[in-house]
Amino acid sequence: MGLFSLFSQSLANEKYVFFDLETTGLNPLLGDKIVEIAVIKTHKGKVIDTFSSMINPLIKIPESATKINNITNDMIKDSPVFDNNFCLKIIDFLQDSILIAHNASFDLGFLSIELGRSGITFERWKAIDTLKIANKLFNGQKNKLENIMRRYNIMPDGSLHRALNDTDILRKIYFELIEETEIRSMNIDDIIKEFGYQGNNIQRFIPAIIREAIVEKKILNGQYRTRDNNLIDLSVLPVSSVWFDGKWYLYGKRIDNKDNIFLFCDNYFNVTV
Repeated sequence: MGLFSLFSQSLANEKYVFFDLETTGLNPLLGDKIVEIAVIKTHKGKVIDTFSSMINPLIKIPESATKINNITNDMIKDSPVFDNNFCLKIIDFLQDSILIAHNASFDLGFLSIELGRSGITFERWKAIDTLKIANKLFNGQKNKLENIMRRYNIMPDGSLHRALNDTDILRKIYFELIEETEIRSMNIDDIIKEFGYQGNNIQRFIPAIIREAIVEKKILNGQYRTRDNNLIDLSVLPVSSVWFDGKWYLYGKRIDNKDNIFLFCDNYFNVTV
């Protein structure tokens, strides 16, 4: 890896941001947070910038998460929080690069929600999921990051399940994947279409009245259909729209009790005013 074939040269020359997260759990809609982030930027196949940081989630890290990533509450107590300044730093790093992650919907979802809590609707991204590529190439196999790493004889420089090391492994894996015969003949737009996501394409499915209310910071009144099919009356001050697990949600604050809330942006929320 490092010398690209003529077939994959154009793919390798793109500007990419590889990233990985460590979290307190699996569902940010239920309050799980990011505890570590690492990003590596490449251009023409070479690393041009790197950023990594542990993050104080302002909640206790469960033992189940610590057993996986070895990140303890003591380790993050003096780390920065994911506030507006931190969000802007991340956005500045990403800029117009193509994002690469393994099981990208998970990482993108956490990132979208952390940014959304600061009022930033993260929608201008284009992303590629290396897990989707691997599932096509190695159909029927367990395509966890460490399994693909062994397939390509990539040796880790540190512990697995730590963000920076996993991100560097991801970078090496991606450049191996695009050398595969089924991938190297594709252009970048086709790869994104088949194996990735585009935020602005998904964002347009949010009803216009909700998008406008977010921009104008106007209270939304309406009925929301809960998972158990009950209709409840809600008044919500919208903060942002966020993306998780392939769906867009409205993130806002309830007027009656000031609680933060995530509402599925579909006909589940029928705005009346």
